[in-house]
Amino acid sequence: MADGPGGRDQDVVAGGRLRAYAALGIAFVLGFMAPVGTKGPKVLLALAFLLGWIFYGALTLMRVVPRYREPPRCLMHFGVADIVLLSLIFGCAP
Repeated sequence: MADGPGGRDQDVVAGGRLRAYAALGIAFVLGFMAPVGTKGPKVLLALAFLLGWIFYGALTLMRVVPRYREPPRCLMHFGVADIVLLSLIFGCAP
């Protein structure tokens, strides 16, 4: 049985949409924009650093900015998403 407005079912759907949008954005950037005019792996490292920086900023803003609906609980506290994005940022930093 489905929960009411703002219930667990909507959290799962919102989390799935967020992951889908993130995957599509990464696939677009790495698939279409990276091979154009690349000069070695430095371009891919710079793109990974930039994407990690942007997504970590979006994650931080999602936690801080007031809103009407709560995002999924797994994104509201330090967890796997933070570890992945921070390791991407620090791993690709020049």
